[in-house]
Amino acid sequence: VVFGKGEWRIEPNLGENAAVLEKMKRNLVEVIDNDDFQMDSILVAAACSPEGRYELNEKLSGKRGEEIKRYLVGCMEYFRDSVKRSVWDMDSDEMEGDAFYKDDEDDEDFDGMIRVTGISEDWESLYRMVGQDSVLDGAALVKKCTAVKDMDERERVLLESGDREYICSEIYPKLRRVRFNFKLHRKGMIKDT
Repeated sequence: VVFGKGEWRIEPNLGENAAVLEKMKRNLVEVIDNDDFQMDSILVAAACSPEGRYELNEKLSGKRGEEIKRYLVGCMEYFRDSVKRSVWDMDSDEMEGDAFYKDDEDDEDFDGMIRVTGISEDWESLYRMVGQDSVLDGAALVKKCTAVKDMDERERVLLESGDREYICSEIYPKLRRVRFNFKLHRKGMIKDT
């Protein structure tokens, strides 16, 4: 999922977000409905590009993470509720074996399963992208930037390199994104050895 400059609301029409959001929903359904594994948690890491002041980016990355969390919780609750509705719509003769959801799963706290972390300015990814870019002199640019400790000053040095337009249009948008880590365990597992 990618975000516009200074934005934290999910824009389905931005970039490939529509396809990514659909894939995310399918993955969630697959994980929630999996017979072998149970989801323990999801770690959402929301990142910002270095544009703007560091303090503002710190807040913005948190807002992006919370927006994604809200979206994920909504998807998970919708899926759970739709499964419950389909169970109640069935005749009792049609049900075989256990019901889709047991009583202890009805109280599942999806909000508590999702942890959010913010990456105020993702310099590590920026350095990797700049180093791999065929247009930029990545090694020199990375060396200049890493010599500067203050993050806001570091961005100024980066953008004074003469490649400002290219960096802002090609590199920065790729840094305004969210990564997901799903933590699962095998159902019925007693000890992880």
